[in-house]
Amino acid sequence: MRILAYILFIICCTIFLESERIGDSVVKTYNQKKLYIKYKIDTIIEKENSETTFTIINDSGKRTKCFRYCPDGTLSFLTEYNEYEEGTKTINYSCENKNEISYQCFIEYQKGKPIRYSHNEEKGIFNTSSETSYDSLDRIKEYKTYGFGGQIDMREIYSYFPAERKRTMQRFGYDGNEIYVEITFFDNKEREIESDYNYNGYMASKYVTDYDDLGNVKRYAGYFFPGNKLEVEKLNFYSKPEKLDSVKYKSSEAEKYDITYYQYDNRGLLVKEIHHDNLNNIVNETTYEYK
Repeated sequence: MRILAYILFIICCTIFLESERIGDSVVKTYNQKKLYIKYKIDTIIEKENSETTFTIINDSGKRTKCFRYCPDGTLSFLTEYNEYEEGTKTINYSCENKNEISYQCFIEYQKGKPIRYSHNEEKGIFNTSSETSYDSLDRIKEYKTYGFGGQIDMREIYSYFPAERKRTMQRFGYDGNEIYVEITFFDNKEREIESDYNYNGYMASKYVTDYDDLGNVKRYAGYFFPGNKLEVEKLNFYSKPEKLDSVKYKSSEAEKYDITYYQYDNRGLLVKEIHHDNLNNIVNETTYEYK
């Protein structure tokens, strides 16, 4: 009897521990894409003020389409995504003039990287485009933008220094003259940790990124020189892996931080964002529903 009781005790403990493990996996998993798959979500309904945005999700938890409607029920906004969840087309329609396109852009990808971008607005009056090329290691090599008349408006050239964990980018204007040089540093996990912007050999600004032990970005800050003045700061607060609870943001013009709070349901799905705009003393709420 004692042996039987011991076996029953072990079985009960095993069941209890297993239920706790499963319970923890539900509670501690806040990766939204994983949860879309787990709960077979195919539509996200996002409501902010008077606007409602619908996002269609496929079986892999990836976005395929995002759209909004005008008050009269006609389409006002549309974005389409490819199989890698990259936005390939965005169109804004006028609600005053039915089906009239006010803005549209198209992005072409190769190996999951953007190579061409074009956009036009105001019935085609303002047309701009860009091209991106990559080296044999699929690192960005050159980026060019073109103005309204099709002429080169800006050009960027990228160079890499692996031994120093560094990348440089030279930006040139339409006249071919150098505007500034950006120097970006990486850590041993190839994550960006600092970007310096130099004009005529002098540092004008610096942006730094700090990560927590789980790889989440916990702080992003920008400084202006001379004086090393804090220009912008963003702080992300996580209570659990992948569970972002709040974000604080402040620019040099503001006396207080703007704060955004994130609320989740018992499944771990994001259901509400509450944004406190302390500069303008406004509180905005965005809610999410799932089908």
